[in-house]
Amino acid sequence: MLSERARVSITVKASPEPSKTYGDTVCVAGVRLNEDGTGTWVRIYPVAFRHLDSVQQFKKFEVIEVDLTRSSEIAVADCVSVVRLGV
Repeated sequence: MLSERARVSITVKASPEPSKTYGDTVCVAGVRLNEDGTGTWVRIYPVAFRHLDSVQQFKKFEVIEVDLTRSSEIAVADCVSVVRLGV
């Protein structure tokens, strides 16, 4: 699957949840800031937040740049997977 670079304003960051498939992860939601000035909701999962370097960790309401790919395993229209965080 192809990844795409996106700017996302983080609005929700869930508590870490152990997962057999992904390990200790969180689900993050935010508004993707489109180049035309519009925004679209996006859910980013899985994010191994506790295992990110301190420079890659982000706070609620922070705008991050991230490489995303649409998930084929999660049957939710607005759900994408993290390829690489570039905060």
